[in-house]
Amino acid sequence: MNRNHLSRRSLLRGAGGALLALPFLESLGCVPGSEPQAAASLGQGLGGFPKRLIVFFTPDGPAPVPGLWAPTMSGSTMNLPAGGVLEPLAAHKQSLTVITGLKYLSGLGPQAYGGPHNWGEVCFLTGTQCGPNNFATGPSVDQVIAGAIGSGTRFKSLEFGVQIEASGVAKNKMIYAGAAQPLPAAIDPVQMYARIFGGFTPPTGGSTGPSPADLDRKSVLDFVQSDFGALRTRVSQADQQKLDAHLQSVRDLEQHIAASTSTSAGSGCVKPAAPTGAFVGNDLYPAAGKAQMDMLAMAIACDLTRVASIQWSNSISPIRHTWVSAAAGSKAHHDWTHSGQTAQQMDVEVQINRWYASQLGYLIAKLKAIPEGAGSVFDNTVILWGSEVGRGAGHSMTELPMVLAGSAGGAFTTGRVVSATDTPNNNLLVSLCRMFGLAKTTFGNPAYCTGPLAGLGV
Repeated sequence: MNRNHLSRRSLLRGAGGALLALPFLESLGCVPGSEPQAAASLGQGLGGFPKRLIVFFTPDGPAPVPGLWAPTMSGSTMNLPAGGVLEPLAAHKQSLTVITGLKYLSGLGPQAYGGPHNWGEVCFLTGTQCGPNNFATGPSVDQVIAGAIGSGTRFKSLEFGVQIEASGVAKNKMIYAGAAQPLPAAIDPVQMYARIFGGFTPPTGGSTGPSPADLDRKSVLDFVQSDFGALRTRVSQADQQKLDAHLQSVRDLEQHIAASTSTSAGSGCVKPAAPTGAFVGNDLYPAAGKAQMDMLAMAIACDLTRVASIQWSNSISPIRHTWVSAAAGSKAHHDWTHSGQTAQQMDVEVQINRWYASQLGYLIAKLKAIPEGAGSVFDNTVILWGSEVGRGAGHSMTELPMVLAGSAGGAFTTGRVVSATDTPNNNLLVSLCRMFGLAKTTFGNPAYCTGPLAGLGV
């Protein structure tokens, strides 16, 4: 092969004189292993609509009584414990994947900084430990995924909060752009509405999603096929495979850009009513949460973002749940977790967490009610529900209860229980990345990660 006819700057010329750079090829004199990694799949879901990730955080441990948390399976049927925390989600149980046995192992290393609530809050999404400033030492999984699928939307990600205490400590920070770079959640629904929907006009009539014809019509690759064919005959077989993979990644990128326009919004995209009021005060906690969830759901449906989170209060929650029961409202949620292992204490904790489960149920139902193509927005969504501890009493960071709602466009099978005894939560974070096409084998601290979560199938 005469390499004088090829250069490392070889380019294909497309429409309008645009240039398409080639990958590093051995036939062009490049050193093996120097080529960049191929672009990850960009998270296309069912019907051509994008996949979405939502993080749903509730504080102080959702499983105060283990026997009232984990479902059992009868064949393919999930059985939720009567009176248990997850019972309010019964209507959606076939859309759930309940994960048991996870541990915040990377939060259990040399604990020089912060306390257990800080450790768990940081480890939940980052799989790292608190650094000297009590913040995470790496990015959270939602931001890594948002970096791959969110660049074409108006908001790379949206962080909603519900009456989170204002402070600089890690106990109220779960989202991280990078090491020691927390992204605080916005707690004012009125301000969030102005930010998200203030200048937004929904597309008329919505859309059924980008068609293959629409996407192909935008492709610069259509204009370089003859040049590509000629070049392909002049490189080695290994380089042909690299070239094919590179051009496919370019087409994937073009489809992502096309899908990021307003035509990606389904017919259910409407501008929601603006929330009014201050949403300040303990007893307005449910109203503030509902307003935030309503906006989150429509921001997802209108393809203004594909990654969002909602954080209810913060670890060491001061919220008194007066609307749940007189007892639950008599003192702060966190105080109840340390009121001794009495029957009343455990009953109140179950009541509080059943209420949080009902809020997740509201969000699921909201997404299921928004049409998108032949299905709903929920069909292409996965929601991760977790907390900073398993049980508030004792600050347990083992036997962590976590729930996935939805399948991210059929990325895995729902309606089942996945046992993950003694497994680091880092493995779940790897699997979340893989749901969105990121070829990850580790996440967070690699010393506490053994690959994707076994049994999940992603």
